[in-house]
Amino acid sequence: MRINFFLLIIVVCIQAVFAAKHSVAVLPSDGEGVFNPQQLKFFTDKAQEIAVKVLPQSDFDVVQQSVVIKRLGGADNYMKECKESSCIVELGRKAMVDYIAQCSFTKLSGSDLTVTFELYNVSTEGLIDKFVDKAKSTDGLLVIMEKRIPDGFMKIPGAAPEAKTAPPSVGSEISKSKTASPSSASRVFTDNNLVKCPNGSYVNSYGNTVCRPSSSNTGGATAVCKDGTYSYSQSRRGTCSKHGGVARWL
Repeated sequence: MRINFFLLIIVVCIQAVFAAKHSVAVLPSDGEGVFNPQQLKFFTDKAQEIAVKVLPQSDFDVVQQSVVIKRLGGADNYMKECKESSCIVELGRKAMVDYIAQCSFTKLSGSDLTVTFELYNVSTEGLIDKFVDKAKSTDGLLVIMEKRIPDGFMKIPGAAPEAKTAPPSVGSEISKSKTASPSSASRVFTDNNLVKCPNGSYVNSYGNTVCRPSSSNTGGATAVCKDGTYSYSQSRRGTCSKHGGVARWL
């Protein structure tokens, strides 16, 4: 009886760990008549590769294509079942994921090719990101995908690990010393000192302008990452997640 109780606790804990992660899937690319199945699979794999690269593994699981296809009853069944973009969310439900994305391709008059990227929150049916762009060649489409799709995935709540809520004591101090000048995008205040941000800056969810990670400490760094990069994150959660983790705190 006692053994069964402990086993139950272990199972519950394991479920809680996996439930804490959000699942993301990329549907097979749509572009019949524009590209052959092998080319469409390549584009699908590329979009999935981007998702794996930009989404923090601590918070997100990118579902493998083989699993997605199996849950949808096979690639042929998927293509027959739904052609409209409004059905993407429904396919996301069948794939049992939290977020669903898809690339579709068309050919305009002449030689122009277009790519449409859509990303949805399955539970709310909300459109998180969408773009339509065109290129003269498949290489041009790849350039567009590699440039624009990462921005889409980073719009998923919690996908930007360093843009977390800052502690009130730090935030209030920085907020008081910030200035609204044309150069504020490349300079921020830290501990009442104006600091240059060599790699630019971003505004975190607390409303503070924070330097992006850089190779040297320009002032106000909070941590050294394992690859030698300096982080200016105002929250310990997710700090240095794209740089091998935290080597030491400053």
